[in-house]
Parts: sequence; structure tokens; C-alpha cells
Amino acid sequence: MKFNKNNIKILLCIIAVITFVSPLTTKAALRGYKAGDIMPEFSVFNINDVNYTYEHDNGNPVLLMFISQEQQGSQRAVTDLNQVISRLGKNAQNLKVTIVVEDSNDSFEESEEFEMIKKFNVIIDPEYKLWGKFGLIATPTIVISDANDRIVWVKAGHNYDFIPNVRTHINKALGISPEDVQDDVEVKTVVNDTIPARVTRHLQMASILSEKGQVESAIAEVSKARELDPNSIKVKLSLAELLCKAKRNQEALDVIVNIKPTNEIERGNVLVLKGWVNQQMGELDAAQSYLLEAISIDKTSIRAFFELGNVYKAQGLIEEAMKAYYNAAAIVLKESKSVQEIPKNQ
Repeated sequence: MKFNKNNIKILLCIIAVITFVSPLTTKAALRGYKAGDIMPEFSVFNINDVNYTYEHDNGNPVLLMFISQEQQGSQRAVTDLNQVISRLGKNAQNLKVTIVVEDSNDSFEESEEFEMIKKFNVIIDPEYKLWGKFGLIATPTIVISDANDRIVWVKAGHNYDFIPNVRTHINKALGISPEDVQDDVEVKTVVNDTIPARVTRHLQMASILSEKGQVESAIAEVSKARELDPNSIKVKLSLAELLCKAKRNQEALDVIVNIKPTNEIERGNVLVLKGWVNQQMGELDAAQSYLLEAISIDKTSIRAFFELGNVYKAQGLIEEAMKAYYNAAAIVLKESKSVQEIPKNQ
């Protein structure tokens, strides 16, 4: 799980408990760039092992997009960006597009998202060197500069207005109008009304509604997806998570117990949900056990560490709670080297 609106809420809760985390937030913010700043120069190797150098006075607008290989928001951003670029027509050749991926593996390089981005300049940045240069802590993030090397737009996150905003600022960087773009390429709309496509649309709408705090409406959208595909583990996980957020604990538990994981990632997600719902129901020993097992599978699970902190706090184990909250904050802020040791389950 990466830095999105839900994680911001978690981070704010953590900061309220452990105020010493706030200097990390300030430090990260001070390194960031904003519209009007000069784009920093950089030199990195791309996936083809070719050194790519961005220098000032190159005469071309530049678009950088920082993504995470497993984050749904990044996946949607890749799809949307590909759509925007394809509609630029001949104007696309004047825009230098670089996609920065935090890490990569075989499954990602075989994915549909990778097929979409490999036509661009792709940088794999597992040590966050380029991220550090720009002071970024969120995915996806887009940075667009004009032909004069001045940043015209910086945007973190993905939401319903992603496409029109990206298109508008690309046009600004290129110095073209929306009408020029429409003239360059014939736009065809294809309505995909298959069941998987409809399920995906319901899940996407649920994600948008959840980020806006409209959890009950989000639950209704995922419930529609479940009616279309009652056996989908992804849909069940999404529904259980939203029910946990709404503190509809028994309903969440009813969904969770019917999920049959097919791999370790799904099993870890189920364990987090079991820990979360048991913590909210006051079953602290069970919650602790589930969450520690989830962390043993995925040591980057923000929700697992956060709920574990809540468990320890409820048990009066303040030092253990502080460590768990700190770990959640460290993951959000990508300060992975600062993660503290969590006591093993007794």
C-alpha cells in the first residue's frame, strides 16, 4: 500500500500519537518542487541500460510520472496517461515522457501496464534516487515542464479528473490548444460492457467515493460488483475493507470468512482484515495474532502496523504501540531503514 488519501488519514492519526514523526514530514515537504520552479537536471540509466540525461535548454517539454508497480492508483494513471498521449497525435513527438517505477519484477514486466509504458523512457529506481532528487513521497505523481525547463504542473494521486487535468497541462507545456489535439487524431469511443469491465468500473467508482469519505456509497458500488462476480476475491477483499472502515464489523467478518486465498498476497490481505475487524470488536489477542502473521508475510503493510498499534495501545503496551505506529509512518514516508523491531507473538 502506498501514499494515498487513505494513508494520509492513517499518518495524521499516527502523528497525533507520536509527535516525533512530524520532522520527517516537514523534511520531505521542503524537498519538493512546485509549479514555477526550474526542473532539476538528472542522469539515470533506463530499462534498456542506456544512460538518459535531462539537461536544461533541450528545447522540449518533459513529463515525468512516478508510479508503484502494485498500486491500483498507479495502474489507473498509466492507463489514463496512455490515453492522453495517444490522442496527442503528431504533437506527442515533442513531449519527452519518462516513467519512473520504484521497483520491478517478472510479473510487472509481463503486465498490461508495463506494455503501455515500455514505449516511453522507463527508469527503475529501487533506491529512490530520482524520487529523492524531486522530494517525492507519493504515487502516482506527475511532473510536467515546458520548453523553457520551468515546471508547469505537479500532481500527486489519481482521481476522477486525472485525464482532463493531465491533458490541459500537457497542452500548456506544448503551447497547443485542445482543438489542435482533436484535429490531429480521430477519436473513437469503444464501450466495453463485459462483466469484468463493469466490475472494474464499480471498483474504480468505489475507490473514488471512499477517498472522498463516502464509504457507504462506496460499499454500494462494490456490492454491485459482487452481484456481477460473486466469486471474485478482489471484490470480496474490497468489500470487507470498506465494511471495516464503516465499522460494520459483523458484516465484514461474514465476508472475510468466505474468502479463500489463492496466494500469499491474498492470504496476507485476509489476515490484515481479520486483525482489523477483531481489533474493532475488542478481540485483542486474536487481532494481535492475525496482524503479526500478516506482517510476517508483508512487512510493508501500513494497515497491519497501524491496527497492531491500536491493539497494543488497548492492551496498555505503550512502547510496543509506539513502535508499531512508527513503522506505519516510516512505510508511508518511505523511511524503510527506520523500521523498529516488533515483538514476536507470545
